[in-house]
Amino acid sequence: MNLPEGTPLRRILSSLSRCIIGMLLCAVLVSCEFIQSPQTQRVNLLSIGLSYSGTNANTLGGTINDATEVYEAFAQLYGTAIVSSALLTDDKATKAAVLQQLSSLPQADLTIVYYSGHGVEDGSLVLYANPILREDETINPESLLGVDELLAALEAIPGTKLFINDSCYSGAFVQENGSTVSLVGEDDPFGEVFRAFFTRHSYQNDLFVLSCTTADNTGKESRLWSHKHGYFTQALLDAMGWNHQGNLDPPDTLTLDGLYRTIKQTQQISLSGTYGQHPMVFQGTENLVLYQANGN
Repeated sequence: MNLPEGTPLRRILSSLSRCIIGMLLCAVLVSCEFIQSPQTQRVNLLSIGLSYSGTNANTLGGTINDATEVYEAFAQLYGTAIVSSALLTDDKATKAAVLQQLSSLPQADLTIVYYSGHGVEDGSLVLYANPILREDETINPESLLGVDELLAALEAIPGTKLFINDSCYSGAFVQENGSTVSLVGEDDPFGEVFRAFFTRHSYQNDLFVLSCTTADNTGKESRLWSHKHGYFTQALLDAMGWNHQGNLDPPDTLTLDGLYRTIKQTQQISLSGTYGQHPMVFQGTENLVLYQANGN
């Protein structure tokens, strides 16, 4: 049936058609968000923190607290499900020690690796070496664990992996692919979403990354607290239900996306500007479920 332009019925049918298309589009978008099942019967935990005390690198005040309390919080969260755990700080956290730990982890459903320390502009982690800074003021390459090398070590571990990185330029570990979109600084964010999610890409992903900031910005810690943490890790621990006195009271459901959103809302530093920092997440279309009450 052909109707003249501008007739009331034509306008009604046109509006109805747009509504139906919009509803179908919403259904497609919702269906893209697959929830990964929290299969956490076996968990590996590795937490790394360096203050650089006793070295010739700039010392950091909150990193040991960061690594220790993240380690304790996850240890309480998973309890007897943990099959391997290690806390490496300062001179125990050499490049060789970290790579050895990663290569010797037992089979597990979930492996969590946390890092708090210096990062350099290409994203490399600065681990313990003596010296860290050479006479020409360059960094000793024996202390640097690069992005590609660490990602390769993580990807070689069977099961699901989560890398949490509280260091400068840590967004370098948030790798771009067809099923991951960062909306930081996008002029046309929804256009980027459509181009990513309505193309032929595999949505399977077993490596998840949560970073304290973007690839071109520094991570920061407060100089005012008597009990120091990095701003990012402070918000992470709070979101997990950690009380900073040795006890964890987690929410009924803990997901990576939920942690990311809460950190952005609660961290005590701006998300933008010269002195701000914007957390980043890599998870494709999946939302990693870390914990469910009575089902972890």
